[in-house]
Amino acid sequence: MLLYAAVRKRLMSHRRIGCFLSGGLDSSLIAAILIRQSREEAISYPIQTFAIGMEGSPDVAAARKVAAHIKSEHHEVIFTAEEALAVLDEVIYHLESYDITTIRASVGK
Repeated sequence: MLLYAAVRKRLMSHRRIGCFLSGGLDSSLIAAILIRQSREEAISYPIQTFAIGMEGSPDVAAARKVAAHIKSEHHEVIFTAEEALAVLDEVIYHLESYDITTIRASVGK
């Protein structure tokens, strides 16, 4: 019940609503709840989902499948390994950390 309430609380917006969709369990569950609640609230526009990653990424493929299943308006940002390497120094600078897990989560898969 708390999860449903937390998602419903975020339906209040003056702009279109969307969410990040990695294709994993957590984001898939949140997106599915969001879609269901938006229909219950009779929101007139499609809910948007967003995924980011490299071409062929299993995460992007999973997000695509979930988006098709929940019928969201899905958007993807695809980047190359070269593009990821080109911004790596800047990502580390802004994160102020060399922590591998944090960097990986900030660059995309």
